[in-house]
Amino acid sequence: VEGFKNYPHTFAEGEEVIVTEKIHGSNGRYQFGSADQKMHVGSHNYWKSEKSTCIWRRALAQHPWLSEFCTQHPDHTVYLEVVPTQKGYTYGCTEDQTKVFVFDILKPDGTWLDKISLEYLVPVNMQVPLLYRRPFDLEKIKALVEGQSTVQGAKHIREGIVIASATERTVRGLGRAQLKLKSMKFLETEGKA
Repeated sequence: VEGFKNYPHTFAEGEEVIVTEKIHGSNGRYQFGSADQKMHVGSHNYWKSEKSTCIWRRALAQHPWLSEFCTQHPDHTVYLEVVPTQKGYTYGCTEDQTKVFVFDILKPDGTWLDKISLEYLVPVNMQVPLLYRRPFDLEKIKALVEGQSTVQGAKHIREGIVIASATERTVRGLGRAQLKLKSMKFLETEGKA
């Protein structure tokens, strides 16, 4: 997801957008393949062996709804953040516990499920936290960037936010109409400001 500062004119004033909390974890993807009848689990770049004990496989074992959802929707790829994987960002997890936060689903035809449909398909406590769903208003949205994480049990700041068009669309030179704004406090804490 690209930074808002690089594409400030992506959203039109009044366009319906969905703003979610940006989770500081590790990107994962999950898919049940209709051809091989197997559950595929991967990180951002690599599919993981069925024998792996990695956090992505542990998350699948701890969240049975994910396997059920994928089996009911073969060849759809569920994209999510798995936590805790980043130091200091436990999101209220106890030792050996994981949480997952779905942010996208890629359909078998190569198109993305729109954000509104995603809200109805995935259990609310398994989605990235929704902060705002209204017409685009930059000042109101900027006010959501800083602050504590809204995840139940989290005792740390949020990484930032992701703004996406409520109706899936693409923008020339960018791709999907979605951008991120990172928290200045997060950037300072991580030494990236």
